[in-house]
Amino acid sequence: MGAARNVLKRHERIRYLLEHGLWVDNHSVLGLPKIKQTKIKARKAVAKEKEAAAADQPAASSSGSPA
Repeated sequence: MGAARNVLKRHERIRYLLEHGLWVDNHSVLGLPKIKQTKIKARKAVAKEKEAAAADQPAASSSGSPA
């Protein structure tokens, strides 16, 4: 796989501008503003939630009435 890119390609920038209502039909495709890619790390947050849920499970089951 290739290296991570810092900015979007031309067709991706046009799509981004269209989605955000910033594209005017008379504009040239040359000289578009550079748009940085946003990197989202959601896996760590999901993993932390799973760890918290796993930590709560044994505590809940052991706090029941003794058998």
